[in-house]
Formats: sequence, C-alpha cells, structure tokens
Amino acid sequence: MTKTMAYIRIVYWIGIVIDALEAVSGAISQYRDLILGVEPTRGFGVMTAWTIILIWADRRPIERRIVLLLTLIPIGATCLKTWIMACSGISSFQEQWVGLVGGPVLFFLYALAYVVAARINTEK
Repeated sequence: MTKTMAYIRIVYWIGIVIDALEAVSGAISQYRDLILGVEPTRGFGVMTAWTIILIWADRRPIERRIVLLLTLIPIGATCLKTWIMACSGISSFQEQWVGLVGGPVLFFLYALAYVVAARINTEK
C-alpha cells in the first residue's frame, strides 16, 4: 500500500471512528429520552448510516472517492453552525473549542484526501 493510499484510508477511518462514537452517543440519548418521556433526539440513524457508508467507501477508496467529497457537506455545515453559536453567544468558545479547531482540520483532511484520490484515479 502506498503512502497516499494509506493517507486516504486513514482519513476514512477517522470519520468512521468519529461517526461511530456519535452514533453510540445518539443511541444513548435516544434511550434516555424515551425513558424520561421527552421528545427523542435525532441524529442516531444518520450517524449510523454514514458510518456504514464510510466503511463501504473504504473498501474501494479510489472508486468511491465521491463519499469524501459528500462528507465535506456535513463537516462544513457543522463548522458553520459551531462558529455561529460561538460568535452569537449561544455557547462560549470554551464549550465549542473542539468543533472550532477540529472541524476545519477535518474539513482540510477530507478535501485533501479527495484531491489525492482524484489524482490517483487519473493516473490509472
């Protein structure tokens, strides 16, 4: 496996781990909400589905590189939401520091992985 292919697969697995952790967190929140009798939180299903999509794409990372590009949409939207919440005072920068720093880093990693995968595809 080349270094560039290893990089692409590592980026996929970073997303898989983050999404799987979020899916577990969402499942716990949904279970808690059902016990408390309040409106269940949403997101568990989406995070689980996206984890499965990333695992599927990792099996053929170059052919399914479009998943990297599509992943930029929720990452970018989450970055924007986090910045808006922090700047508007809805939450503090201290509460949002992971998203404020990690979101743009993750966006860059996925964008670069897509570019690298597209370049490998054109070389074939």
